[in-house]
Amino acid sequence: MPSAYRAHVTSKGQVTLPKPVRQALGVQPGDDVAFEVDAGGVSVHPVHAPSRFRALEGRWRTGPGWSQAQTDAWVREVRGEREPEPS
Repeated sequence: MPSAYRAHVTSKGQVTLPKPVRQALGVQPGDDVAFEVDAGGVSVHPVHAPSRFRALEGRWRTGPGWSQAQTDAWVREVRGEREPEPS
């Protein structure tokens, strides 16, 4: 059986979703919700945006990578610096 909840609309048009509604939607502060309006009324759905890091997934190679010395040498090359003198 559906549950009914009430909320007050502020002068700015804002509505606080009651806690049971937030829990049912699985939303937390900062999340977005979408409203669908049709002849039958209005429905609210959570908007689950993909991770902003998902687009970057797989762009880096896998494996051991460079050693610290190799990285330092590359940075010096990019900066146009000379190799340090051995002490």
